[in-house]
Amino acid sequence: MDYKSQINELYFMLFNETPDSNNMESLLKILHNNDNSIDHLEIYLRNSDSFKILSKTLEIELEISELYYILLNRKPDTKGLTFFKNEIIQHEKSLNWVSVTLKNSDEYKSKIS
Repeated sequence: MDYKSQINELYFMLFNETPDSNNMESLLKILHNNDNSIDHLEIYLRNSDSFKILSKTLEIELEISELYYILLNRKPDTKGLTFFKNEIIQHEKSLNWVSVTLKNSDEYKSKIS
């Protein structure tokens, strides 16, 4: 497998997308400057700000989903997950706020009555 293919595969695995041409050139340079070690490149990408943001976003989504399962006994729909995720990320709301909001919903109230 050539280096571009390896980078594409790694990048897709980590970010669920392919790198643009500028990013690919940068990643090829990093790879070549480090003895063509794909392991080094993976460490580099996992330490990037983009990966940290993605990881934090996924963690928030999992925590919100867990609240949905615990309180409403279902997975969140896309609209609800996006809403709560954005409230946490953009407006600094807490998971406790999400829990209280779900407990105040008609859906939750109908389940406990």
